[in-house]
Amino acid sequence: MRTGQPGPAISLFTRALDLEPGLKLGYLGLVYSYYELAQLDSSRIWADSCRKILAGSQQEQDEWDKMLREFFPLLYRMEED
Repeated sequence: MRTGQPGPAISLFTRALDLEPGLKLGYLGLVYSYYELAQLDSSRIWADSCRKILAGSQQEQDEWDKMLREFFPLLYRMEED
């Protein structure tokens, strides 16, 4: 991801989540990578998937949603249209 290659980053983040399913940065990496590839549906799927691991804390879910709206506005514009 740091090298500006979101395609290869997707497989690395997916492997990381296979090893550690609760890794929030893995979800964020997938959201970002798909967003950079303009695959907004896939980006949104991973954003929503992370909510499942945050299910125990409403505050954490609210912070996640706030961060997504700030950094990935197109994900929520799709929802509003």
